[in-house]
Amino acid sequence: MIVPVCSGKNWQFLADNKPVIDSGRSKAIWLQNADNPEELGLFKCRDKTAPSTEVYSLGMERVAYVLGDALGFPVPPGVHLEEFGGEPGVISCQISNSVSWREFESRKLSHEGIVNLAQVPEYIAFDIWLANMDRSPRNILLRAVPPTLEVAKADQFSFCLIDHGFSGLWPVAKLGNDPNEPVSFVCVGDGTTVKETLIREAMPPSYWQLFAGINDKVRAKVLERIKSVDDELIGAAIDDVPDGYMTKRERILTADFLKKRRDNVDALSHALL
Repeated sequence: MIVPVCSGKNWQFLADNKPVIDSGRSKAIWLQNADNPEELGLFKCRDKTAPSTEVYSLGMERVAYVLGDALGFPVPPGVHLEEFGGEPGVISCQISNSVSWREFESRKLSHEGIVNLAQVPEYIAFDIWLANMDRSPRNILLRAVPPTLEVAKADQFSFCLIDHGFSGLWPVAKLGNDPNEPVSFVCVGDGTTVKETLIREAMPPSYWQLFAGINDKVRAKVLERIKSVDDELIGAAIDDVPDGYMTKRERILTADFLKKRRDNVDALSHALL
């Protein structure tokens, strides 16, 4: 179920705030709900040194969450757009009892214990559609099954996909623009980026190979999930983002981009994997 864009929760700094390892370009801190201290959220906002238009990437976190949830994909349990400490940002609800793909593999845990392993091609198709160029090992989590179980005690795990800020029209360099130019300056064209291979290159090989190895019949079924997303849902996901994160022009361009990539996802996926 899609949660409201604003959580309405009483967020505060997490006492003894644990460090955020490799938070990417954003400034990131852990928060806790003062009314329910067990509930944690990761707040990310634009770093002061980053272009002001980078707030668009935070809005794309919400767009990807809404679309992913509608498709039944394992996105975070909640992604909210709201201010904290006077800064507009995104709050992603914590996925407890989980490890990154990198840690999962370093522990030599068995892939046979991943309950949604067969669905990975669909998750990769989702990233191809969104032109997500940051599905790195840190942005693939494996959560213990059941989720109340500690990782060290778990025999089964489930994929969870986090961090979609490098989706849509961000960063603008993916469409040939100067990195500091506003999102509104991009030319969508047919929806193809200047270097599609960056989508695959960000992924660990052991992950993207799960898509490359499927036959044409399975691939067609996987891509049909993406092509089933109608214009209305795309528009609703984008319109759900508050004005402070996307301008009217950016909304129009983003909708055009996602519709063109959806309609061309067969060619995009075959060229990439």
